[in-house]
Amino acid sequence: MGYDDVEIEEILHQYLGPLESVKSILVVRAISSGEHEATSMLVGDDVIHILAVVSSTDSIEEEGSVFIFRPVSVSHQSESDVLTNYQLRATLPLTNDLAILMAQSRSRSGTIDLRRGRNAPIVKPLFILTLSYGNRKWTFSTDSSENLRIFVSECRRLINTASSSSRVDFRWLNKYQSHRQLQVPTLFPRPDLRKVRKPSHLDLSASVAGQPGDEDADLLLIIDDWLRSHVEEDKDVYIEEHPIRIRLGTFNVNGKTPSRDLAPWIRPQHSKQAEKVFLPPLKAISPISLSSFTASDYLSAQSSTSGDELPFCDPRGEPDIYVLGFQELDLSTEALLISYNTVREDLWVEAIFAALGEVRGEYTKLISKQLVGMLVICIVRNELVKDITDIRTSAIGTGLMGVMGNKGAVALRLTVYSTVVTFVNAHLAAFDEYTDRRNADFHDLSRRLAFVSPAGTPTSEETMDQSAESIFQSDVLFWMGDLNYRIDLPDAEVRQLIAGNLQTRKYDIRDLLSQDQLTKARLQGKAFEDFIEGEISDLPSYRFSTGVATDANGYDMKRRPAWTDRVLYRVSPRTCHRQAKYTVHPELTMSDHKPVSADFCIATRRADESGYYSEVRRMVEHVEELIVNTDSTPKLKVLSSEVQFGDIWYKRKAAHPVTLQNIGKVACAFRFVSSGENESTFARWLSAEPQMGIVLPDEELSISLTVCVDETSAPGLNTGEAELQHTLILHTLRGKDHFIVVSGNYKRTCFGNDLATLVRLPGSVRQSSIPNESPERAKARTNAPREVMRLINWLMTNATDIPDLFVSHGNPQMEDSIRESLDTGEDFDFDASQLSEDDRHVLALSFADTLLQFFQSLPSSVIPASLQERCALITDRDEAFEVLSSELPNYVLNVWISLTAFLHYVAQQGTSIDQEKLNENIKAVVLA
Repeated sequence: MGYDDVEIEEILHQYLGPLESVKSILVVRAISSGEHEATSMLVGDDVIHILAVVSSTDSIEEEGSVFIFRPVSVSHQSESDVLTNYQLRATLPLTNDLAILMAQSRSRSGTIDLRRGRNAPIVKPLFILTLSYGNRKWTFSTDSSENLRIFVSECRRLINTASSSSRVDFRWLNKYQSHRQLQVPTLFPRPDLRKVRKPSHLDLSASVAGQPGDEDADLLLIIDDWLRSHVEEDKDVYIEEHPIRIRLGTFNVNGKTPSRDLAPWIRPQHSKQAEKVFLPPLKAISPISLSSFTASDYLSAQSSTSGDELPFCDPRGEPDIYVLGFQELDLSTEALLISYNTVREDLWVEAIFAALGEVRGEYTKLISKQLVGMLVICIVRNELVKDITDIRTSAIGTGLMGVMGNKGAVALRLTVYSTVVTFVNAHLAAFDEYTDRRNADFHDLSRRLAFVSPAGTPTSEETMDQSAESIFQSDVLFWMGDLNYRIDLPDAEVRQLIAGNLQTRKYDIRDLLSQDQLTKARLQGKAFEDFIEGEISDLPSYRFSTGVATDANGYDMKRRPAWTDRVLYRVSPRTCHRQAKYTVHPELTMSDHKPVSADFCIATRRADESGYYSEVRRMVEHVEELIVNTDSTPKLKVLSSEVQFGDIWYKRKAAHPVTLQNIGKVACAFRFVSSGENESTFARWLSAEPQMGIVLPDEELSISLTVCVDETSAPGLNTGEAELQHTLILHTLRGKDHFIVVSGNYKRTCFGNDLATLVRLPGSVRQSSIPNESPERAKARTNAPREVMRLINWLMTNATDIPDLFVSHGNPQMEDSIRESLDTGEDFDFDASQLSEDDRHVLALSFADTLLQFFQSLPSSVIPASLQERCALITDRDEAFEVLSSELPNYVLNVWISLTAFLHYVAQQGTSIDQEKLNENIKAVVLA
């Protein structure tokens, strides 16, 4: 090893442990790589780096890794000081995942001579070394063929060692994560919308008491989460919130140019509306129903749309931002291959501004992006332009051969004040039967659409590299376009449902939406999972035609009507928003699609950046010692190691604080761990918030422990197999464990017991002990559980005329009182005859909800799965009853008969109750 290598090795030993050794050193210059390579570590062209092959004998087999070092600062760098102020920037485990490529450059260059005073260039061949690991790629040059040969030889030797062993784990590399420079999080960091609802503690390493897991990686995760949470919670950094109005529009123009006034689409509030056919509005539907299409999605969407918290934003006013997406802008063969022609875009932009009428002078075209037939245009109020920064675009083709631009998406991203808003305009695969292809297109676009550089510079249209930012890294993500999802019903039935005369039934939007392919894909998690869509209340927007055969509603007889044109969105929890409208515009007849618009109000934020950064830097100083000084000893004190909750009832939440106090000189990081590998960190009935965090010196932090017994934990508590007692282990990273004993007095309930147990009790569950004998040998004391019969009898007496029974929800306080009466055997504390009509209605819904909750809590289904399959094959009612009566215990059969008799009676009353939905909800729970 030459003088150069000896000097370098001395520097490297600062980083290495006693069981680690340097096998090879290679001094290189970094070459700025292409747009698909990992350039985030490369400061610029010709930057001197040090590559070292390091091996460890810390495990059974020798393991190796490439260490990449680079200067902390390269400004005015000279060869005389190249060995000073270096930092470890990456470790690449030597496994088959690392690809090594060598090549010889045709160019010539001076050598890299690190010895002081030796600056004379020596012309030698230049060799190129490329290291690829996953999606990351580094490219270097060197003129030392011998050192390069040794370096590559050692790499391949250690790769072969790793590939022939099953015991490599590279844990020794974990500690090198602590050499990472701690980064101050950006102001309002862009959240990944795919992860915002995932608790951060789920990313911690596996850990049990006495085995802390990957402490260094956990520490970095906890610090990062702690800093980001302070950004979210520190209201002092905000100056003000600005509500803005956004109008989105999507229009498949079928290759047509604008031949009509676009005002009904662009400014519908100011244009004369043609008569529209509206569908009945969607009622709130119980999420219990298996066939309630978007019921749970729709209800969650409403709850997440925090309109009440949104600063005043009149949706009837002129929009502040228009974002309009077009598909099939140009259907010519030439455009299908490649096109930079903006003639059609210019025509549509001119038509849009014409539709703005007298306010056209108040708007400016900010940015647009086109890919063949797909175009997205952003038009902004003049006074807002100065507040929009970091404008970026992207485009991806998914059409012919997976790359052509006849299908795919174009995207825009804007930062409005400090809020990041992304817009995607997509055109997915066509034809009724290509649902799977559409789902695949969505996932392909989600993966490949990325913003690499600001608008005006080339953008990546391949798989996003390390420096690219996903479309999901936004505060709000809008996804619109011709998504081409169809309706899974025969053509004739779709048209009959639209006409509203299928078997003389009144038209119900759920009949169609329950078979909408996009709705199914969302519910099944196959595409657009966790996206929100506004309430659909218009007739399908596709397909219309002129000059060919159409039905009475104007739909082309050769194409099944469908809602192909859609607008969906995802939003971070910190962003207040409200969707005002979601509308089809049938007045525009130039295309076989009708345009769709959606109006939103978004609360954007402006911040005091100087105040923010000074505060965050102060917090970083507190935790930096945890990263740099591994010898520091955190000292955390738990002020109460025993928590007694008192009486705990079924589905009544109870919370209790536990205070942590930092009594040491350095910040403390903490997390909860389990007592063993096969043990849960928390009992099913217990939770804590937060589950990890930082406590600064001389400060306190309150953790909220919450107890809630539900259908998952009640069965074990009812039978005595589990107790309302659990020991939590709070682990201080690089410190000791603390034990917190949590207990309570469980009040037994009929919920979560099986039917066989309930019919053997001599009285109510609160007054009786669970029989010791097995159900097979025990004698039933009643013909059916008292609790079920009490609920059905009350409903039969008081609720047969309630139209939304089992469909709408009741009152939680009333339901709690009903459950307590069932558990104690006391009379229900309600007199329906003395209640107002509205209160009686809510009370009836509460009893119905309680009955459904009872069946949901059963440890096993009322009708066994094997019996369900047999009954499904039987078409004769009497035969089905005979099978049930011969296979089911009497008390189970009596429950089934009571339910069906009640449903039958309600159906005979001639009320407006949704009988089909009622039957589906009850059966879904009983058969679950």
